[in-house]
Amino acid sequence: MSEFSAGTVIKLKNKEKVLANLSEKEYLINLQNSWLCKVSEYDMDEKYIEINSNLSNEVPLLQIIHAEDHGFYCRIYYHQKTLFELDIPYELEGNFDMQIGHELYGDDYVEKAYIKGEEEVIKKVSEEKKKRSHELEIKKQKIFAKIEADEIYQFRLFNIGEEVVLKLQNIITRETYEKDGWGRQLVNEFLEELGLSKFKWVSFDYVHNGSEHYEIINN
Repeated sequence: MSEFSAGTVIKLKNKEKVLANLSEKEYLINLQNSWLCKVSEYDMDEKYIEINSNLSNEVPLLQIIHAEDHGFYCRIYYHQKTLFELDIPYELEGNFDMQIGHELYGDDYVEKAYIKGEEEVIKKVSEEKKKRSHELEIKKQKIFAKIEADEIYQFRLFNIGEEVVLKLQNIITRETYEKDGWGRQLVNEFLEELGLSKFKWVSFDYVHNGSEHYEIINN
């Protein structure tokens, strides 16, 4: 079973303000160190902005969506504005292979390449990928194109020390992304530096269906 986590991370000192804004269909849990996590049915829905607008006027929010097999997304939301966004796809190259394979072989590509392992098909896709390597390069550049140093400094809103902010700046780079060829190492280092390595198996459904495994504050 793949782990898929989503929630809004908030500093512990803002607990009372969060509780005052909590709706009936939300949980607030102790997460790790000085962090709390609010989970809602709308954490991956367009309604996220709507239900968090009022709270964002009082405290900075760090929304996180972490799909184990697909990628990682987070944003800092404060005063009804998105101040920072990070979107790390885990399957960029794999999806590019699939795109080319489907263009060349249609729906037969998966069976030919992954089930039957036909060498000619795999070779053809690999050759085409090399010819179109510039397309993959553009996709990689887009990941970091919007990440500016002043945006990373928005993490100061969570009373994070300058040393940590500088480390985040060094982690959120193309070089870190390519260390393992997938981006997972970047995400792991990012969460570790923030003190959020335990942001796993956290979502509204997980908490609602397995409340005994979480320290729920608003019970």
